Amino acid sequence: MKTRSILKHRRLMACLALLLLAGASVCCWIWDRNGAYGFNVLWRRGGTYWVNVTPDDPRLSPAMRIALTVPVPKARSGPMTWQEREKGFEVTELPVMVDGREVDSILLARIDPAQYRFVVRNAPAGDKGIDEWERAVPQARLIVNGSFFGLNGLPDTPFISEGTVMGPSRYNARAGAFVADEHGAGVRDLRDGKWQQALP
Repeated sequence: MKTRSILKHRRLMACLALLLLAGASVCCWIWDRNGAYGFNVLWRRGGTYWVNVTPDDPRLSPAMRIALTVPVPKARSGPMTWQEREKGFEVTELPVMVDGREVDSILLARIDPAQYRFVVRNAPAGDKGIDEWERAVPQARLIVNGSFFGLNGLPDTPFISEGTVMGPSRYNARAGAFVADEHGAGVRDLRDGKWQQALP
């Protein structure tokens, strides 16, 4: 009986050791692949995974299901009214209309660059959402969450934050870039691929 008890104890300890080794291996893999960003994604949001969906999948929003129909329906903008929240800062909600009914809406802000400055911030550790940014930058009037970030929480597109260049040094730019400097703010055309010249 004593021998059987010892064997049972050893098997239990071996199972625990294997579980610890597996856990440590997973942690090492996450750190190697994503750094602190990977742990914060798991801790804060439970991780991210991809699944295949069809255009009529009920998990998609009604607006997304309409957008994925073939042929794509013609969308029009509905009426909107700008509301001034503060001097030089206005907001509105733009209805998206399809077949005479509102299927979605877009929140818009109109900002006078002479009254406000634009700042880009990054939290590579993945430990800040909108709520945390509101507390970290209480003087901000508008906070917009970006989505062009890689697996390690660093930007996948070039940008400048407080004079510091972030993102890749090589980038195949073919769209546009939002640029704010002492001359104003606006979107610069990058179809020529020379994005370095667009950023001050």
